[in-house]
Amino acid sequence: MNLVQTPWLPVQRQDETRERIALWQLLDQHDTNPVMALGSLRPDFNGALTQFLIALLQTCCTVDEETWEDWLFDPPPAEELRSRFAQVSNAFALDGDGPCFMQDLDKNLEGTISRIEALLIDAPGENTLKNNQDHFTKRASGKALCLPCTGAALLTLQINAPAGGAGNRTGLRGGGPLTTLIQIHGIPQAFAPHGPTLFQQLWLNVLDELAFRSHCPGNLEADNPFPWTEPTRTSRQGEVITPQDSHPLTVFWATPRRIRLDFKHVETGTCSLCGDSSASLIREYVTRNYGANYDAWMHPHSPYYQNQETAWMPLHPQPGGIGYRHWSDLIHEQDKRRQAGVVTRFKKLPSRISRRVGRISLWASGYDMDNMKPRCWHESRMPLFLLEDANQQAQLEGFAETLIAGGKEVCAVLSQSLRKAWFSPGRKVRGDTSFIDLAFWADTESAFFRKLDRLSEGIKNGEDVMELNFKVMSEWRMDLERVSVALFNRWAESGAMEFENPKRIAEAHNNLLKRLRGPKLRERILDLPKPDKPKKKTLQVKEAA
Repeated sequence: MNLVQTPWLPVQRQDETRERIALWQLLDQHDTNPVMALGSLRPDFNGALTQFLIALLQTCCTVDEETWEDWLFDPPPAEELRSRFAQVSNAFALDGDGPCFMQDLDKNLEGTISRIEALLIDAPGENTLKNNQDHFTKRASGKALCLPCTGAALLTLQINAPAGGAGNRTGLRGGGPLTTLIQIHGIPQAFAPHGPTLFQQLWLNVLDELAFRSHCPGNLEADNPFPWTEPTRTSRQGEVITPQDSHPLTVFWATPRRIRLDFKHVETGTCSLCGDSSASLIREYVTRNYGANYDAWMHPHSPYYQNQETAWMPLHPQPGGIGYRHWSDLIHEQDKRRQAGVVTRFKKLPSRISRRVGRISLWASGYDMDNMKPRCWHESRMPLFLLEDANQQAQLEGFAETLIAGGKEVCAVLSQSLRKAWFSPGRKVRGDTSFIDLAFWADTESAFFRKLDRLSEGIKNGEDVMELNFKVMSEWRMDLERVSVALFNRWAESGAMEFENPKRIAEAHNNLLKRLRGPKLRERILDLPKPDKPKKKTLQVKEAA
């Protein structure tokens, strides 16, 4: 099976039919019944396949900005992709006598024989199985995968490779990186009548020549971006692979895990993941530790932060998911924060392009990992508000930070108030109360984006900044109060009557209102003026006639 030539990619077309296509067929029937979305049953596969397709387009189709613009609004014929992809097809054979996609070059690799389901990041590990601790993620005896699912699983693991075990190297961005990509929102006129196709959504994240050189540094004298086509670079002595000694495109094709799929013992049957019948089911693979160890890379699909040692580290999803509280961190360039390269590039596109693209959103996804254990797969799509004027954009992002700061303050106050309602003073109680935060952020998200939309329009139309701030922040404070009081009332009295303390609940409620209306939130965070003090009424005494 060759991942470039064989029809294997699961997709959905405009008429909602599902099929498997060869990669160049992304543009097949583009004007009549285009491919609109990926069709894998696993969201982590869809995330990895999206990055894979962007990487392949970047590898084979890096063009100047003018051509990039032409391809976005008027994609080339499918044969153009077929011709370009064919030039690298030798590197994309999943099996065979030559180099095999994202596998160790040594065909007779000696190492640990693993069950094929161990390629899946959420599969229970060997120690979990040994100790019979697979309570929530159950083992699957006799699992076998078809070649398309095996290829997708291998790709997903190499991108997200988590920590765990001596010498088991993590992905180029660490275990379970956060990926942020630009997506077209709705159906702008430029993409009528069917809306943006899968190719156009992918192409929006392919960098033109100048942007690629800016965001993907590397050794320009290197001529091979595919590590698996060369003798495997290992790291038993602590060796690292940096951009300075690698092809710039290696950032998309890193292979930290030494893996060799077992094609000697294939079987006929039904794939345990997709349910398709296959004459080439894979049950095992060989793996060995101390594979490639990547360091000091900046991937254009991920945001970064600067740690105390001044090194740039990729962001990773955390418990609680991805929501509007992260909005500013993901799209606002700061001293110790960098947005993903694809976001930076889009913000710098000429206005003629961004206007035609219309409204866009940020697709953020990734695994929340606890070392080698996945806690959750997170995925979120959030609208972006981008203004053509850089100063106006900075002003909008400043307002967004203020809105988020207000939300964080009220979320903390709500959690503290509920604890005061539930427990007596000084009592130390352990327990997971993250559901409070999750509900608060979810219930205020739509209001946040409405406020951001209002601010964006106001700034763009030249409204007075002071008046705009007063109107929007006043409404936001009321939104925060409404949601937090509703959540307090829902949970403060949610227990059995014999365990509740009405006096304690009332005091906690009053404290919540006091802090919601106090100077810290109003004046120091939301930059609202002090409320007018009510005028004292004076008693007038009329003299007797």
